[in-house]
Amino acid sequence: MVGGEPTRRVWSQGGRAQIEVWGLTGATHQSVVAGVQDALTALDGVSWARVDGVTRRVVVRCAAEQLGIPDLVGVVAAAERAAGSPHRVTAPSSQAFPVMLSR
Repeated sequence: MVGGEPTRRVWSQGGRAQIEVWGLTGATHQSVVAGVQDALTALDGVSWARVDGVTRRVVVRCAAEQLGIPDLVGVVAAAERAAGSPHRVTAPSSQAFPVMLSR
């Protein structure tokens, strides 16, 4: 791959994280959503996790002192693979994240 491995977009602050989810297209969509949510909520220290198909991110509420971002990203990546998602099937977003819309 030219330029190396793709970078997963991640944001976190105050026990909340938003992590880009890959593979939310085609036949694997529902399996990826269920797998990511189930894998994250099974972790000690995660109180909830929901995949937003529109933004292609999972929002996670967790105990930041128990779980680091690398831990959460690793679980997301493993769940994507377990659901049969090919590596990085979503197009990169042209927007910065998180997005703030002005009125």
